[in-house]
Amino acid sequence: KTEKWWNRNSEKWSPLLGLKEAIYSADINRQLDAIQQMRYPKFTINELTQEWFDNNIKKRIEELNKSDDDELILQTNYLLRDGIKNKKW
Repeated sequence: KTEKWWNRNSEKWSPLLGLKEAIYSADINRQLDAIQQMRYPKFTINELTQEWFDNNIKKRIEELNKSDDDELILQTNYLLRDGIKNKKW
């Protein structure tokens, strides 16, 4: 299943697109994983800058900050307060 998806999408998919898709998904676990990647990167996404964040997903993060889920509110608060980090520790 994964291999078929990759064969169809590998030319147009990027880590940055995957991050954006996760933030806009309805899956809270994907959202939290994406937020964690922006707060504590496991890998560097070269195109992920604070400017890109502000222009492309900040409004969605602000929407998620109004969630009924306490963990999602906490993590979005941190992200909005501290900004993104994009270098692996």
